[in-house]
Amino acid sequence: MKARRFAVPTLLLLLAVALSLYAWFVDRGSVSDVEKNARSLHLFPVWRRAEISRIEVRQNGTTLVLVRDAGADAGELDFRVTSPVNADIDAAALDQLLSVLEHSNPVRRLEGEPSDFGPERLVGEVTMGKVTTRFVLGGPAPTPEGAAYFRIDGKPVVVARDFVTDITRSADVYREKTLVPYLSVALDALTIQNGPRALSLKRIDDLSFRIEGPNLRASRTTIDRLWLALADLRAESFLTVDEATALTRDPSFVVRMTPIAPSQAPAELLIGGPCPGHPERVVFFRKTPLPVGACVPRVALENLGIEGETLADRGLFGMRPDELEDFASAAPGKRLDLARKGTGYRLRAPEDRDLAPGEAETFSRFLLELFKVQGTRVSPTPTLGAPLFSLDLHRGEGKRTEHVDVYAEGAQVYAKRAADGAVLAVAPTLVSLGFPGPEPYRPSTVWDLGAGPTGITLDCGTPQELTLAHGTWTGTGKTTFVVDNARVLELLDTLRRLRADLWFHGAIPLSAENRCSVTLGFAGRPAARLTVGPALLPGYVAAQVDGGTFFAAPEDVGRALRRIYLDRVLIPDDAGILAATRRKDGKRTELFADAGVETAQAWVALRTFRADDVVHLGPARPGEGFDKPVEWTIDLARDGGPRQVKLTIGARKDNMYYARYGHADATFQVDASRLAALFGEPLDAGAPAPGPDGGISADSAPGPGP
Repeated sequence: MKARRFAVPTLLLLLAVALSLYAWFVDRGSVSDVEKNARSLHLFPVWRRAEISRIEVRQNGTTLVLVRDAGADAGELDFRVTSPVNADIDAAALDQLLSVLEHSNPVRRLEGEPSDFGPERLVGEVTMGKVTTRFVLGGPAPTPEGAAYFRIDGKPVVVARDFVTDITRSADVYREKTLVPYLSVALDALTIQNGPRALSLKRIDDLSFRIEGPNLRASRTTIDRLWLALADLRAESFLTVDEATALTRDPSFVVRMTPIAPSQAPAELLIGGPCPGHPERVVFFRKTPLPVGACVPRVALENLGIEGETLADRGLFGMRPDELEDFASAAPGKRLDLARKGTGYRLRAPEDRDLAPGEAETFSRFLLELFKVQGTRVSPTPTLGAPLFSLDLHRGEGKRTEHVDVYAEGAQVYAKRAADGAVLAVAPTLVSLGFPGPEPYRPSTVWDLGAGPTGITLDCGTPQELTLAHGTWTGTGKTTFVVDNARVLELLDTLRRLRADLWFHGAIPLSAENRCSVTLGFAGRPAARLTVGPALLPGYVAAQVDGGTFFAAPEDVGRALRRIYLDRVLIPDDAGILAATRRKDGKRTELFADAGVETAQAWVALRTFRADDVVHLGPARPGEGFDKPVEWTIDLARDGGPRQVKLTIGARKDNMYYARYGHADATFQVDASRLAALFGEPLDAGAPAPGPDGGISADSAPGPGP
């Protein structure tokens, strides 16, 4: 009874399997009604993209054959060109062809064969498993413009111009345009012969190459130019192998590539002279593997002839900061050891703990600066004593550690790379930056200004004392002057936001010539003093707060301390202009003698006149051009009675003029455009002759702009 109960379902299951096998192995050669109905609007009545094994197109005496790779892991676009040449395929061109054939619709279907079908311009077929669809392109159809007759499996239709354009592309369109067979990651060695010069590279590790001969590591940044040059050797047109052979008998470049994988054949590439009829291209011939000739852009050769000296790495490390996993700096009795942990770092020596976010941020900036250090190769190698300290950088498990020894021989600092033995003369800053200690991860806070200072003393060439009273800053001390309060607020904002981007180990010598300081006085608390020195790193100056650890501060801090905070306004806001007289070349001109547009423009320019910056305090200096000036005398009305101010214009240098105000013992710099608006004419016509140094002398050069 049980056997009979299970017999029927088993029989039905076997029948279903048999029908499925029949449908797959026998009936796949036919097209079902469901499949036809699904593609009733399309040009091709059946389309089985995954089963396409061969495409053949014959036109103009040339047969294009595209055959799917027979490998088990072949994808939809894993085809090869087997005719008219054996070549790799351009995947993008193939994908476009397949999409056009799959998705195109006929313009209209015809009931019968048209009498003007014309000669067969193109004949093709697509093999999809056991189904083969054949098609023929005929002559032009009357409408629409550019349309043509087409026959698909014997049935005539009219197809659009775009379809005709897509299927009549030349066979070269489907050939792979990338000619260089190997990427840099696949190479063990590379040699480029350029006439008598030769460049040979040998892989050191998974990242770097060594320049054979001098045995120096190649810069990864510079060598990228070489890899890009090879990548740019793409075919713009093809030549036959015989043509390419003949045109490269005397090559300008010979490139030999040795792949890492023993199963891959070495490559030999020849580059000759101009391509026939295309002087902007040069002949390319890949002798091995799979010979191919082509014309490539001449501009691709610009970096192919790069010399070993240019390619040599001047940096300390071959890796890049984002590739680092472990960092160690060690000196006798001292060690700093950190490892990357997530988005932060783990400190392993001198103690074991996670870095706080602020510490990790400082350490990241430290790494960026350390990787920027460059040196000059020293040859012959000098005699070196024991290293001052050593750096070890590791990229993770299974990766090579990069080791650099740092030596201090008198005032000169050297770095020796273990990767290639190169000794580089580097800036002494490397010792301040990389010596093992807490500085690389110290938080960036340098001070807390609290509610703000009530006094500012600047000692930066021009001594200035500024005092806050009733919300306004005034110049006090030996020289009393009207202060540019807006700029003082900018200075305080710069100082309030000051952070140490990097901390330095040890002392930084500051001479009187390169030292600049500001002392901030507070009510009810000790004063704070910031001292800045020379630029130790690009974009940074050395700085120190209250005699503490030196750090790197942005250059704009130094500029802010050296600025003179004298008010640059000519006419106070509470004053009215009564009259203005200009004296130039002995002639006097009354500004407001006549009403008019030009007079109004000059009045506005005078009313809003402000110098761009202060050059120096004190009397005019030689070379500033005030021996033959242009002078303005302005009569003002303000509280306290009438007042007169004088504006004197001196020599010009570039787009700036020297200027002095009668009520301020200082020399200013003014942009020429401001004066052009004020004078209503090119000032050059009556400008005083420059001094012997061209108008602006070294000791009175204009300072930075606002």
